[in-house]
Amino acid sequence: FVGMKTGSELASYYQQADVFVFPSRWDTFGIVMLEALACGVPIAAYPCNGPLDVVEVGINGYLDQDLNLAVEGCFSLNKANIYLSSRRWTWQNCWDIFHQNLVEPT
Repeated sequence: FVGMKTGSELASYYQQADVFVFPSRWDTFGIVMLEALACGVPIAAYPCNGPLDVVEVGINGYLDQDLNLAVEGCFSLNKANIYLSSRRWTWQNCWDIFHQNLVEPT
């Protein structure tokens, strides 16, 4: 364990990874998945709430009841596509979606 990391030091750790494994079956959402994607790291996770919202299977990760299969699938993914998929999760995009759901169209 390397302790808590933030900022560019945290990004450096993500960038050294081949795959980010999100092993929870119960988390509703994990910012850590978005951090991994922003660093071009694919996600291997269970098909449950949270990962179902973030992972675009075959684009930025894989979902499977067997995490080993999800990890194996991630090795074939295109890093450029992973970076592109992370753009959908910028703070501005998240705010825009949140705002659209709060304000009824006129």
